[in-house]
Amino acid sequence: MGESDMALGRRHFVIGVSAAAGAAALASPVQAQGGGRAVRYSTGQGQANPKVQAARRFGQLVEQRSNGEVRFTYFENGQLYQDRDEPQAIRQGTIQMATIAAVFLEAAVPNTQIYGLPFMFGVDPHKAKALAKSEIGRAVEAQIEQRLGARVLGTWYSGTTMYVTSKPVRMPDDFRGMRVRVAGSKLWEEYTRALGASPVAVSFGELFTAAQQGLIDAIDSNANALSGIRIAQVMKHGIRTDHSTIVHMLAFNGAFWRGLPRPIQQLMEEVATETTDWEWDRGIAQMEESYQKLAADGMTIHRPSAAEVAAFRARILPLQDPYLAANPNIDRELVRRAQALVSG
Repeated sequence: MGESDMALGRRHFVIGVSAAAGAAALASPVQAQGGGRAVRYSTGQGQANPKVQAARRFGQLVEQRSNGEVRFTYFENGQLYQDRDEPQAIRQGTIQMATIAAVFLEAAVPNTQIYGLPFMFGVDPHKAKALAKSEIGRAVEAQIEQRLGARVLGTWYSGTTMYVTSKPVRMPDDFRGMRVRVAGSKLWEEYTRALGASPVAVSFGELFTAAQQGLIDAIDSNANALSGIRIAQVMKHGIRTDHSTIVHMLAFNGAFWRGLPRPIQQLMEEVATETTDWEWDRGIAQMEESYQKLAADGMTIHRPSAAEVAAFRARILPLQDPYLAANPNIDRELVRRAQALVSG
């Protein structure tokens, strides 16, 4: 998922006419060339992304174990759709498979916001994995299925967020007076204000220049995205707050799924379970590689102590109840259970 696209997804997902609806002409044939059932997978990302690697691994295993009964074609780097358009494409059936970012589902599927609520601030990704694989995660997936008319076979990991800064920061008050670039999320903007800083809107493509020119003092993003633009050349400090977990859902068009024989469905469910474990492990490892790349580029990255994390959480957690009150469609009981799970 493009990081700038992720910002747009925090605000909008409308089940209606997609900007990519012209691709409807690509509506899938029942049979793939050379026999077998055709699956088209679309993503805005390239093969370096863990979710794309996992999608290819999933497809290869299904092809092998079904003896070619199901065949996959991969359209990457936005060849068919950008990430924000995937929910509509899955709903319409112009693609059969996608790994949809939760942020592009928030308006239609409110419970997907659980992964970004304040209680997730500083949560270890292994606990986030446990949440995704729990009955709570399955309840979120079930709401997606209901609202999108899809079949969801797993929740995958795409990293956690951090702050990159122009000066060292250790405690919340160190952010006071800073201009922090925030990627469009209203909740993340509230995080910034709670730290005594001011949120600033800057597109991802202009981020390096804005930092270079001193127009911003800090960036709210993730290591995978930031290491790709060599941001360490112009901002020398980072802090691993892990203040939000970014996830994607492995989703299939509902009509396509219902048309599969039950043995093929069972095979795909089994392979999805295997692949989900592999993808989380690969995604967590890649985040560490991205932090190492930032450090190799000259950035000093601080891992907060338990006391420092507690200080940040003391600022951020009070935002949760007002946010839930303003968003009553988020299941409060599901939030309570999720919070108990990751806190245990």
